Amino acid sequence: MGRKMVLVVLCSLAAMVSRAQDANYWSSNYGPGGFFTPGAVIANNNDSGVFFYNPALLGFTHKNSTTISANIYRLESIKIKNGVGTGKDLNSNPVSIIPLMASGTIAIKGITLGYALINSPVVNFAASQRKDEKMNVLNDSYSPGPEYFIGQYSLENVSSQTQGVLSMGKKISPYFSYGVSVEGFIQKQTFNLNYSSRALVNTAADTIFPPIVSSLFNYQLRYVYVGLKLKAGIAYDHGSHHLGLVVTSPNARLGGTATLVSEQVISNIKVEGTNTPFNLLASGRQDNLGPRVKTPFSIAAGYAYDYGKGQLYVAAEYFTRIKEYKIITPRNEYFIRPDTVNNSGTSLLLKMKDAHKAIVNI
Repeated sequence: MGRKMVLVVLCSLAAMVSRAQDANYWSSNYGPGGFFTPGAVIANNNDSGVFFYNPALLGFTHKNSTTISANIYRLESIKIKNGVGTGKDLNSNPVSIIPLMASGTIAIKGITLGYALINSPVVNFAASQRKDEKMNVLNDSYSPGPEYFIGQYSLENVSSQTQGVLSMGKKISPYFSYGVSVEGFIQKQTFNLNYSSRALVNTAADTIFPPIVSSLFNYQLRYVYVGLKLKAGIAYDHGSHHLGLVVTSPNARLGGTATLVSEQVISNIKVEGTNTPFNLLASGRQDNLGPRVKTPFSIAAGYAYDYGKGQLYVAAEYFTRIKEYKIITPRNEYFIRPDTVNNSGTSLLLKMKDAHKAIVNI
């Protein structure tokens, strides 16, 4: 009974799931148009330096250009309400620098090629919390009353992406154009989670050094993932009216590597109904794991209408759901010690999962 409960605790700690749409999906640090109004290059574009979200818009451009963007300094504020308990929020206020970016267009015999190199942060989160007070955390059968308890928690999640894009656009009539893009990207992520809790056992004997009950959980993952995705679009441009439609494929895996380090320790915990303390040690490191990162299929549409010196613009994009999957699948190597224990559940204990809801951005 006690050993099963300990394993349940381990499984609950190891089952980490990230449910979010990283960087809101709609993020482009390329030029003022893409930076201040993400998604606003689906139906119309007058900035030759913008990242071409709809490659069909290249068909209406017949000039050579080169654009280089300088560094952008960005301050973020992220708050996870009650992240590790009631009143224990996780706050992060990172400052990041978006490095140099370059893009350009080349017109060749009725076809316009576009290229871009982008390096952008996806998420930059780091926070910690601590609880130090007297509270009843242990079973009263061996430690009656409230105990001195110290709990500490820290989380770091940093992810960035470097993209290389090659696009082609061509006019098929005076008002219609089509285009395709090939986007290769390298995504890097560092994820560190540390949790520890300590409690002093209340004993009948008056002692300076009472017994300590403790648990420790540490999980560190670093990976580099290389992927490729395709994009196709059509555009209509006639007078004051501009229309655009873009379809983006899920990504295909080209390669990658990951390193995982984890340690879990439980010391001197007694379960109700038994007087025998439980102690457990699980420790391991695995290199050369194959990460998987999934991006959704999406379809976007936009309409722009010119009036006077202004423009009315509306754009929307639907991103499909990504069902829960494993970013990494650890090998069933020795993890729970001593090595005589069955380690067939190592992959279950150390997996890292990801899932994304279906999203509509307007």
